Amino acid sequence: ESPDIVEVVARARETGALTVGITNQEGSKLATTAQHNLFCNAGLERSVAATKTYTTTCAVLAMLAAFMPGGEPLREGIEQIPELAAAALKSEENAARVAERYVHARDCVVLGRVFQYSTAREMALKLEETCYVLATPFSTADFRHGPAALVERGLPVIVFAPPGRTSAEAHELLRWLHERGADCLVITEDERLLELATVSILLKLPALTGAVSPATGAKQGGNHPAQAMQTSVAELLAPIPYIIPGQLFAQYLALSKGLNPDQPRSLTKITRTR
Repeated sequence: ESPDIVEVVARARETGALTVGITNQEGSKLATTAQHNLFCNAGLERSVAATKTYTTTCAVLAMLAAFMPGGEPLREGIEQIPELAAAALKSEENAARVAERYVHARDCVVLGRVFQYSTAREMALKLEETCYVLATPFSTADFRHGPAALVERGLPVIVFAPPGRTSAEAHELLRWLHERGADCLVITEDERLLELATVSILLKLPALTGAVSPATGAKQGGNHPAQAMQTSVAELLAPIPYIIPGQLFAQYLALSKGLNPDQPRSLTKITRTR
């Protein structure tokens, strides 16, 4: 409903661009302005801070990618999203217990790499919206280029570390943070990382198979064979289950601070900006 977004879509459509609106509300201004619509079908979201609409938006984008050239292997994985979400929800008790540790936290750093960078940004936003914690998200790659100077003993650092191409880098980063006394909360399926975590939320997710290759016609140089450019379905879909413990953590941290996570101060459900 925000006028600036609707105006951008309207102008893009006027210039002949293909416009697609992803929204949870049929009949919204975005839905009536965009040429095509993809609906989240998440039901009424009562809280001011968006949670299930964020997660379902990720699912909608994955479904869109699955029906683009090269996306066929994603389709079977998408069928398992309900199982992934159900497994992630089992982390609730763990998230609630861990949140109590940070009841006095005023700032923190949130880290993720590749697809989990979006997860880091979403969790940081939830911590700011619902807990009034100054949470700064970084890609783990960018973090080492300068922001790492922020690290001091006791600084809360939240790390999303799923298995896959970035697991070795996550292990190295956690070792570096551990040596400097950072207070590391690690959200992972990889039990090998737990020895370097101060506290953790360990996920037990169903295994996914398959990998997505570059679309037909994409350049594949001699040093980049097709197999090396493949991305596993599990890695592509990981942001959907991984944000769930992050959202649960934010909820319980807000409650530990005596705050109402559904009604943050100074915020309304719809922000109208131009």
